[in-house]
Formats: sequence, C-alpha cells, structure tokens
Amino acid sequence: MGSGGRSNLDDLMRLLWQVHGRTGLGVNDSDIQQLANQLVDETLDDFFERVLNTTQELDLAAFFDQQQIKYQCVSQEKPLEHGGFVESPRVRTQQPSLSISHRANPLGAEVVVVFSQGSASIAGISNKDVIIAIDDYHVDSSDIDQQIARYQVGDKINISLFRRDKLCHFEVTLTASSRSVCFLSFKQDKPSKLFHNWIANSKARMNKSH
Repeated sequence: MGSGGRSNLDDLMRLLWQVHGRTGLGVNDSDIQQLANQLVDETLDDFFERVLNTTQELDLAAFFDQQQIKYQCVSQEKPLEHGGFVESPRVRTQQPSLSISHRANPLGAEVVVVFSQGSASIAGISNKDVIIAIDDYHVDSSDIDQQIARYQVGDKINISLFRRDKLCHFEVTLTASSRSVCFLSFKQDKPSKLFHNWIANSKARMNKSH
C-alpha cells in the first residue's frame, strides 16, 4: 500500500497548501485523508481508521522495514540520551530503573511523577515523597539515578523517604527501564532502492519548487 516512494509527507503538505492554504478554504477532519488518498495507489482509509480511531500500537518496525531500515527501541543508558541514526546497532543490557521523575529537595530527591507499573509504583512510592536514602546511603536528586544504575534488574533495594513528616521505608524490586530511546540503522551496507528513490524524488521536487 502507498505510492511506491513517489510521494511523501512533503507532497501532502504542498497539496494541502494548494487546496486550502492558498485559497483560504477551511480544513475539515476528513480533508487531509481525502488529499492523502489522491497521492497513493490504494486507499488509506483503513490506515487512518487504525491510527486515529483505535488504541492499537503502530507497527513502526514494519514501516521502517519496507525501507530496509532497522528500528530499535532500547532502554536509556544515560541521562538525556535521545537516540537517532547509528551505523551499527549494538546489543544493550537492560538498565534498572525506579521509573520516576524527580527534582531537587533540601532533604533529598522529591518524586514528581511515578510511572505506572514501574518498580516505584509497584512498591507504593507516591508523588511528593522525598527519597533520602537507598540501602541506608544518602541520595539526592543529583545522584539517585547513578546509584540505581549500580544495581541489576531484579535486585531488591531498601528506600527510605519522607512522606509529609513521616519517615517511611520501602522494599523495591528494580524493574527494567522503559524502552524510550529509538535508534535507526540500515539493514544493509547501503540504503534500499526504494529509499534512494524517495530521497531522489524529494530533492527533485525541492529543486523544482525553487
């Protein structure tokens, strides 16, 4: 399904501008879908229905696979790791995580968000709790992530925290961090013919527009 690389999102945006932007004609919910159908060999109605009106996860790996591109979602290994293109993806070990976000607090690390089904959530740690120690060693917001990284997935740790004015202790079984970092790489030494055609057609259309 699709245009075989002859059309892409840039073409859709240009068509949207020609039909609606340049003329001042308003855009209804179905207009973008109708314009997209004009650019492809087959109808995209089933695609729009699935991605807009259901909670079904998108099979991004299958989309990239059509271009001979490997799509890999992995656990974050260090703060502010954002993913991107890599020449050769490597196998990663699972990283332990409390699955929380936190901020600085005079006493320690104040929990801001507890992610559902993460190790902290399962153990009963809540928003606004202030974590002060892991296995009896003091931590704060600047080093709590590094301390957690010393453990392995499945390890049990003892967390001491203040919940309002009460000192509480929790046993936490560390789970793997969510696979929130994505990397792309070519499956072969060079991109597929379809990928080359898409890039070439995009450049040609850009040159023509100038």
